[in-house]
Amino acid sequence: MSPSSYLVAIRARAAELALRLHADTLSREHLACALLADEESAICELVEHAFADPESLYADALALAPGILIVGSNATCSFSVRAVRAARAAVELARSAGLSEVSPACVLCAAHAELSEEAVIALTEAGFDPEAVSLDGERGDLSEGTHLFHPYGDEARRALTGASRLAVKAGRGALSPADLLAAALGEDADLARSLGIDKGSAVSLLRPFADDPTPPEPRDLVDEEELSELMASLPPDAGSLDFLERILERPAEELAQVFLRQKVTPALLERSRASFVDP
Repeated sequence: MSPSSYLVAIRARAAELALRLHADTLSREHLACALLADEESAICELVEHAFADPESLYADALALAPGILIVGSNATCSFSVRAVRAARAAVELARSAGLSEVSPACVLCAAHAELSEEAVIALTEAGFDPEAVSLDGERGDLSEGTHLFHPYGDEARRALTGASRLAVKAGRGALSPADLLAAALGEDADLARSLGIDKGSAVSLLRPFADDPTPPEPRDLVDEEELSELMASLPPDAGSLDFLERILERPAEELAQVFLRQKVTPALLERSRASFVDP
């Protein structure tokens, strides 16, 4: 394998994306997203030549990418660094309380602990008291699973989805602890009533402090086996269209379908290869 300098640079951007998604490995989907995010890439030019939208393909590829994501019908939303900490802390709160599943109250308490100082002050001045939250619910052994959200109960999972919607509506690239706290209030009316603050009020209070700019910690990511095999199969000085060609060689796979559904086909690639080049 001897990829072009452009593909090497894009691979670094893909690794940055994987870190922002809290992924453990670097995948073909991460690389596809990085290429589709660069409007000067040959892949983007080819997609537009097919009268397709690179942003739509990006969203579809992102939904397939490894990482911590909420995948909805209209958008895919990632978690900020502090939101991931809160999501993990909610599991530990449920375990410590002897609950059989994570509840909205667990999500709220964990999210509150990850808010900025300014956000905490705003809530406190509005009468919000996290000490008033009772971690009630069915007792039992917390269910274990390979995914972070496996122990979450239905209401807590709906809170995650609600937090995603709040972040997308606000134009944030990732949902934050503020989104989690507000969405938890929206899913548990008794919780909101006991605290004297509802979802809408929380959204308004926290809006100036809702973004979480915390950068992910640097980590070395291992390539997924499929990405390693693909990169090893590329010709000398390979570019983005060579990467796409390898993806399309497996038409049954979901990543290939992202392109094929938009009429980005092997035939189109072959006809247009000489017309589009990477920077």
